[in-house]
Amino acid sequence: MIENEAKDEVTGAGLKVIKNLVSLGVEELIAGEVGPKAIVLIEEFDLPVYRLGELTTVKEVLEAYREKKLERFDFSSKPQGLRMA
Repeated sequence: MIENEAKDEVTGAGLKVIKNLVSLGVEELIAGEVGPKAIVLIEEFDLPVYRLGELTTVKEVLEAYREKKLERFDFSSKPQGLRMA
């Protein structure tokens, strides 16, 4: 188990989490939501991010992932100003 070192951060938690995960060799993410600053870093690392959706258990998530049923986030329509973050 990996502790979320950014859990108490007021701002920038997503950035810290992304950096930590990449340093651990993570190549794909599954998330309920993604903040605008994290999107910039995700794009820099070229990480695919899949929507958690309505799934509530780890078993459901893993099954959906293995069966390629998770929808990928599309960050292409975000405002250009977010690239400055």
